[in-house]
Amino acid sequence: MQLSEQLKRELFYGGLSREEYDQVKKPVSEHNRKALVTWSLVAAAFWIYCLLMSFKAEAYAQCRPAYTAGLIISAVTFVCAAGPAAQTNVTAQLISPAVSAGRHWA
Repeated sequence: MQLSEQLKRELFYGGLSREEYDQVKKPVSEHNRKALVTWSLVAAAFWIYCLLMSFKAEAYAQCRPAYTAGLIISAVTFVCAAGPAAQTNVTAQLISPAVSAGRHWA
């Protein structure tokens, strides 16, 4: 195996062959999506707690914009990962043809 082929397998397929990668791509993607939904909910709960504490303790009031921004980002992440658009897997559809055609960003 050539060094460039071995490097390509390591960078784009995690050391797997293209066929092995295709077999595990969908289950891994679904697991990652579920983990993203879970962790975005955990992060949103944290930001809600911080925001509520900023109303109770005046020392945290100056951080309120950061708490609000964190909550918005967590909510958007949750909606994108859990919503109907997540089922279409648009990112994978955009990246896969480029990888298949041999066009790489490196």
